[in-house]
Amino acid sequence: MHNISLTDMKMKLVPSASGVNEVALVAMARRLCIVPANKHELINVQLVDRKTTSSKPNQDSQKQDIEESVSLSPDFQVFIPDVRPRFNPLEVYICHLRCHLYPNGPVDVGLQSLKVSDLAVNYASGREDVPIFNQAAISFATLFFGVQHHKNRILTEGYAMHGVALRRLNEALSVPGCHTSDDILVSVVVLAMLELYMPSGPRNYLQHMLGLERLLELRDPGSLAHASYRTLELYKGVRHMILIASLRNRSPSIFARPRWKAVL
Repeated sequence: MHNISLTDMKMKLVPSASGVNEVALVAMARRLCIVPANKHELINVQLVDRKTTSSKPNQDSQKQDIEESVSLSPDFQVFIPDVRPRFNPLEVYICHLRCHLYPNGPVDVGLQSLKVSDLAVNYASGREDVPIFNQAAISFATLFFGVQHHKNRILTEGYAMHGVALRRLNEALSVPGCHTSDDILVSVVVLAMLELYMPSGPRNYLQHMLGLERLLELRDPGSLAHASYRTLELYKGVRHMILIASLRNRSPSIFARPRWKAVL
């Protein structure tokens, strides 16, 4: 710092005819490292702007160098994974089938009760721990979707599931007291509907209806007084199917009996 006497300062700060000698004041302030009060904002802005403009090109060049080094170096390359939504094709088959079913009917109610874990099963493997209704319903949904969209691969999968469902249903029907299970009845209804949409023989649908009627005949009509909502909906849906089959066979159904008329 330069040594300036008070006499020099007084001489330099003497106002001229037009006012304070601004040039002399600024020059003296620089020599004393003092920023004048009325020049503080101006000089400050100039210093900040000069610093910003001088550092911005450096930052841009550094950023460009980093990007180029990352892109050229295989160890630091960034790969964005190809994320796609996953879906289970069985969900598509079930939704397609429900669009063609009677809402809240016996089969539709059963499909609504399916869980996500139920759709993660290989139904063509013949697992014995799978509910028989799930086996029959999934095979029906798969075959129906394959027929509607002319997909041979899906049809092949559906027929494999359908064979397992038929085998397991025959095994279940040989167990005494099977007529008390709603899952058995709904499974018979599902396979009968499959014969209606995709007939494998001229009278196979009627054979399924006769078998269903025999299972209902073993039940007590008075048990409907304490039946669940699903069981009541099952009877309502089955009643119409059996009546149509009776008209086709030209024979009275069990629902023509007084005890069944009283509860239905």
